[in-house]
Order: sequence, then C-alpha cells, then structure tokens
Amino acid sequence: MSALQDRTIMQQLVDQPNPHINLRFKLESALTNEAVEEVIRGGSSESNRPIPVGVAPAYTQTGRLAAVAIATRTEVLVVQFHSKLKSGDTSKSGKELLQREILCHADCLIFTFDLNDLATSLFRDHHLRLTNGIDIQSVCPGQDRRPLTAIEFAVGDRVPLNKENIESVFAKRDWEPSDKPRMNAMAFQAWMASYVARIDDMEARFQNIPRVNTQDMDETRLALLAQVNRGDQRLASKKPTAIVNEFDSTMVRNRNVQVKASRYQTRFQKTNLEIKVRDNASGAEYMMHGRTADVSGRSASIRANMSLEGKTITSFITADDRPTNLESRKAQSTLHALQGKEHIFVNPFLNFIWFRDDDFTWPEAWTPVSDIPICSQRPLNDSQLTAVEHMLTMSDDTRITMIHGPPGTGKTTVIAAYVTSAIAAGMGGIWLVAQSNVAVKNIAEKLADVGFLQWRLLVSNDFHMDWHEHHYQSLSQNVICSNEFKTPKSYIQECPVILCTLSMLSNHFLYKFTSQNPIQSLVIDEASQIALSDYIPTFTQISTLRKVCFIGDNKQLPPFGQEEIEDIQSIFEVSHLHSNAILLNVQYRMPPQIGDIISDAVYNGQLQSNPLHPVKDDQHACYFVDIEQDQEIQDLFSYKNYAQCKVILQLAARLQSEGKSYRIITPYEAQRNLLENQIKCIGLQWQNKCFNVDSFQGKCLQLNTLYCTNARQAMRMIILLFHLFAPRL
Repeated sequence: MSALQDRTIMQQLVDQPNPHINLRFKLESALTNEAVEEVIRGGSSESNRPIPVGVAPAYTQTGRLAAVAIATRTEVLVVQFHSKLKSGDTSKSGKELLQREILCHADCLIFTFDLNDLATSLFRDHHLRLTNGIDIQSVCPGQDRRPLTAIEFAVGDRVPLNKENIESVFAKRDWEPSDKPRMNAMAFQAWMASYVARIDDMEARFQNIPRVNTQDMDETRLALLAQVNRGDQRLASKKPTAIVNEFDSTMVRNRNVQVKASRYQTRFQKTNLEIKVRDNASGAEYMMHGRTADVSGRSASIRANMSLEGKTITSFITADDRPTNLESRKAQSTLHALQGKEHIFVNPFLNFIWFRDDDFTWPEAWTPVSDIPICSQRPLNDSQLTAVEHMLTMSDDTRITMIHGPPGTGKTTVIAAYVTSAIAAGMGGIWLVAQSNVAVKNIAEKLADVGFLQWRLLVSNDFHMDWHEHHYQSLSQNVICSNEFKTPKSYIQECPVILCTLSMLSNHFLYKFTSQNPIQSLVIDEASQIALSDYIPTFTQISTLRKVCFIGDNKQLPPFGQEEIEDIQSIFEVSHLHSNAILLNVQYRMPPQIGDIISDAVYNGQLQSNPLHPVKDDQHACYFVDIEQDQEIQDLFSYKNYAQCKVILQLAARLQSEGKSYRIITPYEAQRNLLENQIKCIGLQWQNKCFNVDSFQGKCLQLNTLYCTNARQAMRMIILLFHLFAPRL
C-alpha cells in the first residue's frame, strides 16, 4: 500500500475509546469542495460553531512547507503542495480553496502546535494567510513548549496518556511521502491538536489566547518574520537530537552510578538518558533507561531503571532537543509579534535596522549626549580615536555605531577606552556582551589590565564550575556565577559596567541585575558572528536601551549556519549600516610581511601594519610542518589527529623549556580536548594553552604555535596568521 493511499487509522495516544480516523490525501491541484466539506463534517458533532480544526505541518529538508494535515474529530485530510507551480495547472485554485474554506473561514478555529512556524511558512512558501490561529502551547504556564507538556496540561488526570507514543509522533516534522508511519504521525499531530481543543474546560482557556490573523498583517513585516523564523527553524533542525556523553570514570552501586564527564560539549545535564551496557557474564549488550539526578561540574549522579551491578557501561546517550533560553525567547518574540502582544516593529532599534526610511525618527524623549572627553590609559591611533568618539556620542546619527575591527587592530583596547571615558563622565548602565565566553573574558582582562575594576562578569555556572574555572582565576573577585543570580549582592547597585554573553541576556533571572543597573548602552563584540534574529529578545525586552555599538569583522567567522542557510544574516550585512562602519585600519599583531598579504587579499589594501613590529622583514614569520602518515579520526561531530598531537606536544615541551610563550589552536574541539588532556599528562603547563578557532580571541604573545588538522581548513587558517609573533597591545 502506498504511504499516500487513503486509509483508516487508530490513535494510540490517549487511552480512551475513539472512533476510527479516516485519513485522506490530496494534491493541492486536486483539492475539491467535497474533500474540504468531508473533513469539516468530521467535526460537525460540535454543539456550537466555530469548529476546532487541528493543523500540522510537514517540511522538506530545506525547510519548505511541503504539506499540511487538517483534522477534526474523525477526519484527517493531508494536502500536499506542489514544489513548483506549472503553467496551466490549477494549483492556485486549490490553495485559494484551502485558504477560503479552512484557514480563513470564520467558522474554523485553527489549532496547532508551534503556530509561529506554521503561520510564517504558509505565507513564505505558498502566499497563504490564516485567521483565528491559536497556538496550543500558549495556554500553558511556564517556558516549556514541548507538545507533550501542553497535552499533559490540557488532559490533566481525565484519561491516561501514552507519553512515549506522543513523543514519538511529535519527534519529527519531515515530509517523507514514502514513509507510511511518518505520514500517520503527521495525521496524529493534527488530530491531537483538534482533540486538545475539544476538551471541555479548555475552551475558556483558549478564548484568552490572542488569535493570530496574518490576513490583516503588513506583507513586508510578515515576510521579515517569516525570514527570521525560517532561519531559526532550519538551524534548529540541524542540531543533533541526541549526544553521546563522553566520560572518564564510573562508580556503580546497584541502580546508581557516579560518573565524571570528560568533555564540556558532551557534559551531563539533568534529563532522561539511555544507558548502553554489556553484561559481564554473557557479553550481551542492551539499552537501559535512566535519569541524571544531579550534576556538579564534571560529576553527575545517574539512576538507572534496573541494577547496574555486573555490567559494564559502554555509553550514555542524552536527548538534546530542548532549546536554549535565547532560542526560546526568539521563538516567543516571533509568536508574540504574530499575536499582536509584542510590537517588534515599534522598537526603534529593530525598526532602524530593518525598515529604515527617510521618515524614520528616534524618540524625542531620548536626550542626546555628546562632547565626552576620551580618557584612555593607552595611546590610540586616529581610527581608534574616531571609534571611541562615536561610541561615546548619543546623537540620533550615532544611536547605532558600527565598528569594523580586523584582527589585531585593538578592538578590546577601543572598548576599554570607551568604558573608562564613559565612567569618568558619570555614565552608567553599560553592558558589554559577546557571542562567546572567551571574548567576554578577554574584554574583562583588558579592563583589569588598564586598572579599571568597577565591573562584574556574569557567567553560566555550567560553563565555569569544574570546566573553565582556571580561565577566570585572575578575575574571580569580579565574577558572578548563574547559581548566585537569585540573590545578587547589593554591590551590583554601585557597579556601572556588567559583562556577559548575549545568550545570558535571556536568562530568567537577569531582571535581578537590570532592575539595579538598567541597560542604557550596549556594546556587542563579535557582532559579525551573531545572527540578526538573536538581538530581537534583547531589543524588545529592554526599554531603557538608548545606545548600541556593534563591533566585529565580517571578513572572519559568519553567524553559525550561514553557509547553508541564506536566511541567516549578521548586522554587518545590513547595507545602510555597514556602509557607515568605522574601520580600525592599523593592525599590530601580524608581522608586516604577513599583514600586507592579508590586507590585499581580504581588506582591499585598507589595513595598515605596525611599522615598529618586532618581527622584521628578514625574519621568518611562519613555518609549515608536514607530518607524514597522519590521519584524521572522526569523533562524533568533530575530528582528532593523534600524529599531529604527538608533534605538537614535542613543540610545546620545547617552547616551555626555552621559556617562550605559546598557544595552540585547531579547527576541531575534539582535537583541542585531546591536546589539553595530553599536555596535562606529560606535566606541561596546560591552562589557557589550547583553543579551537572559534574561541581563540586576541591572544597577543611573543610566539604562538598555529596548526591545522585538515587541508580543507588551510585557507581558513591562513586568516589566522595574524596571531603569530605579536606584542600585547
């Protein structure tokens, strides 16, 4: 039987008698009034109109909406969209029928899970609108938007739920027309949406949920929401749904096991997991269920569903499908914009970035500030002075300041000069953020280096404790870990500068800090690596913001996923902003013989080099080491290379014995982890020595070791030659 053949299916999600569900399939070009009327009649036993209609989407691998399932009590109709409209076919009339008789019909309430995805995809991919759209998860308290959570909230203790079946049904939203179980799952998603809507006491709750009406929305703004949502949606689809937790040791006692994680990226978290074991007597291998009961740094306590005695644990596998706080806040902002609860397009900063026109004006109540003198502990060149001056000025022309900072041009020096000047002038409410913890830490170190200590650094306890504490030893007096956020100390009131990652701005307890130190000026480092959509929660939730400075280099790393997902953009790709960016045009890190090559190849000859660089023209500035018989080994989603590791250890030992400073960088996190562990094993200094490409930031030393584990990365690594032989700025 074809997976797209009409059939009868039985739901096994809710443990109660239900009639058979008639499942039918139609191409959009074959959609008829009779087919639509038939699915509506499936809900005709409802005592009153409008009729609750459940809708579930399915997407292609590129994120395009391929089909929708439309469900009532006993009927499910799956409408498959054509990938392209052929000349002369009647696809358009089928879409018009779908929109007129269901999506925008006054007697139909459209219930769906993750309505922001469905509503924006209908418009973006098929120019379809809807009215009376209701997001089912919006009825639930809290931030958990998993479908199972919403279903449990709605059903309560009325009937038992088959939770495993529900999670399996909602695990994927891929369009796989040859896969019958997948097509059934899509139908069950829509049916469950209609079932939840029919629960007696849920009707009043759903009446309080704002309706989504894209028919009345401005097309330009709806298109932007669709672009933002599609980029985030595709990025989320590429994330692994499970991780294999790497560990060093275990200690078993009956059903309990104490385990120590060996790698931060695959650390244990409080959630359910699968345990793969081998029976010591029989050699049989099988899976067990378990749950991480407690996590403290690298250590975790796990409880299995049966005894682990006499068994060898070979692996732990943890589901990794929960969004981060930032991802949740972005999806929430898009949904609220569709519901009319959050006015994204009224926000001055977002409006200026996306819809700037000749009529745009900043709020009159925002008082201009200018003529703040520059107070810097270090000498600044002309381009740095210009950058700091623009950062200090709060005029309508400089509310958004863009600074293009190639490597080694003193971006953190500029930030430090801005901070010391602003504080000397009596300013406060300065928040310094970046994409990575490493970049934030580097800014903090620069502030400490110039003698400025009136700041606090907010860092995730998961990142800090037992994993990266050694990076923060010199800053420990100014660090606040997230486990302290519920009761921040009173000294925050007197602290005019706070540092954190951009994702930390979405922490649920951030209000503890913003209430005492409202964000007025926001400096964003690594801005070229940040997707535009990542700023939406910050700009819409912080009403006190008056100034934003973006600092980055779009010639280096782009936002994650941009190479495959064209909908993802950075602030440096907004033409009217990038054209006004201030270029820091003198680099101090690379030897001039390398700097000149980079300037011509990457920066159109605009990047000058420090003529006083200690590495002269007659000195070798770079060496390449060819290692024979080396081989990359895949390590989950990363790579490592033992032969290159061995050579690097020899170089590291020699450099340390000669008293020379060095750093090791690699494209791969698995290789970085291997190197750091091996350096520890042979007794070398290991703190702050090994970095991957993405986290190596502004390390200006007399000598660095630079290497690459993959020839395909060679051109990317050439851009990093500027890290060699550099004095500290």
